[in-house]
Amino acid sequence: MTHQIKLTHQDLRWVGAWWLGFLVASGLLFLTALPYLFFPRSMTRESEDDEDNVVESGPDGKQQQTDPVQEVSLLRFLKSFPCIALRTLRSPVYLLVVLAQVNLAALLSGLATFMAKFIERQFSQTVSLSIMMIGGVCIPLAVLGTVLGGVLMRRMNLSVSGAAKLCTAAILLCSLSSMPLLFIGCPTQRISGVFPPRSPCHAGCIAIETGSNNDFTVRNSNYTGCRCVGGLGSASPGTCGSGCSGLLLPFVALLGLTSFVASFSQTPSYMMILRTVPTEDKSFAVGVQFMLFRVLGESPSAA
Repeated sequence: MTHQIKLTHQDLRWVGAWWLGFLVASGLLFLTALPYLFFPRSMTRESEDDEDNVVESGPDGKQQQTDPVQEVSLLRFLKSFPCIALRTLRSPVYLLVVLAQVNLAALLSGLATFMAKFIERQFSQTVSLSIMMIGGVCIPLAVLGTVLGGVLMRRMNLSVSGAAKLCTAAILLCSLSSMPLLFIGCPTQRISGVFPPRSPCHAGCIAIETGSNNDFTVRNSNYTGCRCVGGLGSASPGTCGSGCSGLLLPFVALLGLTSFVASFSQTPSYMMILRTVPTEDKSFAVGVQFMLFRVLGESPSAA
């Protein structure tokens, strides 16, 4: 007879449908990618750039507009790659903005990787609730802050200097709003064999009782013969809990505020890069930027 092991969300061995989020995200990405199939092969430039275009006659006798910055062959690109890389990396504005974004990406990647586990252990919450707190509060506020940062930059018609000031103000406010997060929480629980002296978390039980009629339900398990519980003699599975559960809402509120303020710097920083890099180097500069994100920002912090 096969015994069915039943777990609850409070059990430490609970995993849940971890694959469901990947299916939903991939489905949404597929739907948003469909409109790209209806774009034309080539698009006309804006009217303000018409004077920079050269009019040529095509094979059919019709006049066509050609861009002076034409696509080069792969061989020519490989030959000019060192010069383009050196010219891009020698730009002080580009280099400083990318390094600042790398540091911010490292911070956000570390928070996204370990914040759910921190909330789970620090405030005695389930894994699903911890993830919902981050996904339901921090991410929407970060998206809203990114959009509002772009709107603010467009309405105020900020220059490169103004965008730099906006980014600096956003990061300073983010640092101020995140400082209280360091002081919200409880001290680490004392566990026998790890943090002496001995505590009820290490009960020292020698026997276990399960539910009747071969039902190995975790919530019906009861540990007996416990020598370190202080006269009770029995213990239940699970964490010992903490006295910080009431601080969860202030912690999440400050975390959401920090995400909202920090995201104000995203759009101005991108615009600073696009405005300070020459037109023929923009695609290369953006590629190097995302490469540094992955190599220096996200990979080490998530390891």
